[in-house]
Order: sequence, then structure tokens, then C-alpha cells
Amino acid sequence: MTGLYLRLSSADGDLGSDGKDESNSIENQRAMLLDFVKRRDDVNKDVVEYIDDGYTGTNFDRPAFKELMEDMKSGKIDTLITKDLSRLGRNYIEVGDYMEQIFPLLGVRYIAVNSNYDSNDYIGNTIGLEMSVMNLVNALYSKDLSKKVKSGVEAKWKSGKSTSSRPPFGYQRDPDNKTQWIIEPVAAAIVRRIFDMALEGSTTRDIVNTLNDDKVITPGQYREQFGFVKRVNRKVKDEEWMWEYRMVWKILRTYEYTGALVQGKISRLLVGSERTRTVPADERIIYEGHHEAIVTHDEYDKARLIIRKMKHGGAINHDDYPLGPVLYCGNCGLRMHHPDTLDRYVVCKHKDAAGAHSKCTDDRYPTDKIDFYVRSALRNQLLQMEQLADDLRDKTEQKVKPEESIKTIEKKVRSLKAEKTSIYESFADDRMDRERYLKRKGQIQDKLDSLERQRKAIKERTAGADALQQEANQYMKLAKELYSSSELTEAIVDAFIERVTIYDAEHIDIKFKFGDLIKRILEESEKQDTDEADELEQEVWPDNREEASA
Repeated sequence: MTGLYLRLSSADGDLGSDGKDESNSIENQRAMLLDFVKRRDDVNKDVVEYIDDGYTGTNFDRPAFKELMEDMKSGKIDTLITKDLSRLGRNYIEVGDYMEQIFPLLGVRYIAVNSNYDSNDYIGNTIGLEMSVMNLVNALYSKDLSKKVKSGVEAKWKSGKSTSSRPPFGYQRDPDNKTQWIIEPVAAAIVRRIFDMALEGSTTRDIVNTLNDDKVITPGQYREQFGFVKRVNRKVKDEEWMWEYRMVWKILRTYEYTGALVQGKISRLLVGSERTRTVPADERIIYEGHHEAIVTHDEYDKARLIIRKMKHGGAINHDDYPLGPVLYCGNCGLRMHHPDTLDRYVVCKHKDAAGAHSKCTDDRYPTDKIDFYVRSALRNQLLQMEQLADDLRDKTEQKVKPEESIKTIEKKVRSLKAEKTSIYESFADDRMDRERYLKRKGQIQDKLDSLERQRKAIKERTAGADALQQEANQYMKLAKELYSSSELTEAIVDAFIERVTIYDAEHIDIKFKFGDLIKRILEESEKQDTDEADELEQEVWPDNREEASA
């Protein structure tokens, strides 16, 4: 198939104009590419579109492009067409890598229409100086555009206009002027209460416990319940959605509560890069008196002095634990914490953050015991999968006997077709009347249709079992790494384990990536044990009494 890739950056122009979901530029790209495909005889007319509307070309972290790459890898797409090279991307180094290495490796032909580029013209050669210069020009254009956009945004900041998508908890955007903020009374009262408790000497832990005691709504619950968002993106379960010390800490450190607009807190390291840095406080753009204050500058400074004396956070999470990314608390649903300490253990950090109201346990679970349990369970599951797959293969071959069944069906098909020819000759020679001929012809066709269904059923049955066997073999091939290693590794976890949930020291639930495969093997095996296989076998070798009587 031919893939048409269409892209428009939000900085490029008419995104969402005229009340349309797609921009006019996307529509123009589509029309041009479809016309190109129509005019070219050497391009597959079977096309599929991949659209990234509102995504920058300075990196390749775009949903439609990722989908396109997966389809290329699977062999679905063998030709890619874009309007020009800049639609593919504006990072000249990465674009060059795709054109010279990745696309050729995947066997994909790439055409950039307006750039007069067709990879078929460069087979065995590099893309050439002209294309390299064009890619470089696209990259420089993107950097220049980024500087202009940033300069325009900073001008708005300095004039006291907010470009933030969401003000801090306690404020909302003014419906009459989206660049200004106004007080939201319910949330602002909670912010004021937190500052008052801090000024009275309460620790963040004291404040958290008090707020949870009084069932005070959290910032996330507030946004969800009051319709600011449909649903907050969170991982914690409903019953554990409560105040944590990090929320309180963040509120007490938010300078915007003094009435100031603070912008430019984060900047990208490079144009198009996902990597960012926190901008130092003295480099941020601050506009005093932008909105109504919830606390005075003096109250803010005093609260900062108080919380500065408190310990914030805890032990740093140890990133080298292989199970770390898939290890979760069974109560709150959040990832377990693996501190960088001499004693190797994991613990639910949410318990420490939410305090006494959380029903999570603060037990420490030794990593060596978790590893042993997971390794043992993984080994047993892999062996079970291998045995089930072998049993299914044997059962399929014994029950269905595919080769023998297909041969029998083909023999009967040939016989019926010969009879069909014979009765036609009898009818043509007036040795059989029309009524009897049509009746017998219909009977023969019904039998032929039945045999074709049987043939298809046998092939589907055996193909399904074969596919399951192959999938199981792939996992078993990966499993060799397990038996050659004395401990769990990142590669093993990534290959086999989807999630490990700890409820308590005696209850650990493991979800394997091949768990669905075992289920499908069992279901297929149960099908083989039903009467369907016997009925199929009887249909394959029906007696000939009806034919003889006919």
C-alpha cells in the first residue's frame, strides 16, 4: 500500500480555521498527493493517510508518524509520499537518517513531490548535496520560526498577558479576557487555609492530615468535579485520591498567590527536543499585580521560611531495579518506591505522602524475595505454556488429520465435478429430463459448497493452532536468556512481565505479557475436545448411500 503522510505545525498557520477539525493546509496536501498518485502509473493506487495536524517537524514524536513506522515495519506500507521534505521533518540530521538508512532498510520507497525527490532515483547512492542542503534549510527555518514565536510570546509575558493553559489552583481564567486570572472562591479558600496553617507553625505532614481529616477536596478533584476537565489524568485509585505533602509543598512555593504572573519557568534545551530544563528564578519573567492576591508578599515569605526548615521528599528512587517500572501497590495502584539505600527493599511511597488516612501499608518488601517469587512463577508459566502448545499441536494433528482430510475432500470434489459433467451430458442427449437434471445439479452443488466449507474449516483450525505454536516458540526462544541468567534483568522483565502488584507479603499478583497467549491456547485446546472435531470428521467422510440412491 501507499502511505500519504500529511503534517502541519500549529505554528505554520490555519490550524482549525473555518470551524474545521483539519486545517486547510492539510486539505491542500491531501488533494495534491491524491492527484499525484492518480497521475503516476508506477505508484500503488491503494492509499492510506497518516495525519499529524498541529505537530512540530523538529522531532519525530508524532502519533501518526509512529503509526506509519509500525505499518512500514509490518510490511503494510511499501511507498511513502509527502508534499515535500519539510512535511517529513525539519531536523536535517534525523530526516537524512530516515532517507538514507531507515526507509531503505524497511524496503520503503520515499517520494517528496515538491522537492522532486524519489528514492528510486538514488538506489545505491547517497541523497546528494542538493537534498542535504534542502534538509539543512528546513532545519534553519524551523529554528528561526521558533525564535520568532518565542520572542512574540515573551512580549506578551512582559506586558502582563498570560499564555498559561491553566492557572494555579485558586484561580481561573477570566471569561472576558483569557490572558487574565480571577479568584475562584472555593479553591482560593483552601489555598488561604494552607498558608494560615503554615504560618501557625504546622508542618506539611500536619497540614496533610488536617485536610484529609476534614475531607477537603484536592486540586485534581476540584478540577474534575467543577468541570474544568472531563477527567484528571491520574493513576491513584479513587479511595486513595487524597491530599499528599507534595501538593501542600507546591502550593506554599507558588509565588503567583501574591498576585504576580510568573512565566518562562521551563525551556527546551534544543528546538524540537523533548528535553527541558528548569529556568532559574532570576531568569523568569515576572509581572507583579497581574491578578488579585490570595496572600501578601510578607505571608508568602514567612511561609517559605517555615517550610524551608522542613525535610522535603525522601530517599531518591533507585532506577537500576529491573522490576521497578512494573511494580505497583495493590491498594492505591501507584508504582512502588525503591529507595537508594543499603537495604534493598520497595515500599509504597503514597502511604508516606498521604499519611494516616491512606490504607496502604508502610511495610518494606525485600527485593530478593520479590525477585525469587517472580522468577519461580515466570519459569513455571513458561514451562506450562510450552507444554500446552505442544499438546495442542499433537491434539490437532490426531483429531483433525489435516493432510489426510484435505486429500479426501479433494478426491470427493473431483468425483462430484465429474458427475456434474456427466449429468449435463445426459441432459443434453435427452437421457435425463430437465426437472431431474436441475434437482441433481443442485444436490451436487450443495455438496461442493459443503466440502469447501469443510476445507476452509480445517485450514482455519490448523492455521490457528500453528500460529499459537509459533507465538509460543518465540517466547520460549526469549526464555533462554532466563535460564542463562542467575537474576532478573531489565531485558527479561521487558520481554515477559507486564505488571507485578503487591498486596501484602504473602499476596503478589503477576501479570505476564504472554498470559493472553496461554488463555488462547487453552481455548483452542478446548475446541479440539468438543464434538465439533468429531462432527467435522464425519462430514469429511460421509457415506455414499445418498449418492447411490440418487
